[in-house]
Amino acid sequence: MPDKKNNKKRKRYFLIDFENVKSDGLQGVDELDKSDTVIIFYSANAGKLSFDLHTQLLDTKAKVSYFEVDTIGQNALDFQLSSYIGYILGKKSDCDCYIISNDRGFENVCNFWRTRGIRVRIIPDILHSSKDSGVAKKSEIKAVLKIWI
Repeated sequence: MPDKKNNKKRKRYFLIDFENVKSDGLQGVDELDKSDTVIIFYSANAGKLSFDLHTQLLDTKAKVSYFEVDTIGQNALDFQLSSYIGYILGKKSDCDCYIISNDRGFENVCNFWRTRGIRVRIIPDILHSSKDSGVAKKSEIKAVLKIWI
């Protein structure tokens, strides 16, 4: 979405909980541009890409990076992904961060940043970011929560 102050497109970060969404979470990766960054968090529980998805990741204009979570323990990936959002926002608070996951535990991360005036959204796949108007409406939040319940 363009920044209203200078008409420049805001940098977008997509943090993928690959363990949770698998390849479905990457739907829309082919529509990203060079100002976007995709960060895929994966573990031994979900560390395989199809050839089709691999090709899409190679062809996207976005920057793509991978973080293997090799720590053993429940929610290890979630903690590392949440921590990385803090790292990103510590460097660039004028960006949009999207957590690609169906794990509603990430709502705590969103609430933490929301109280500080920074918006972090949870969406089920990259494609849903194109429907993002910039402000999360209560009806949108309820719709997302219904997916999880």
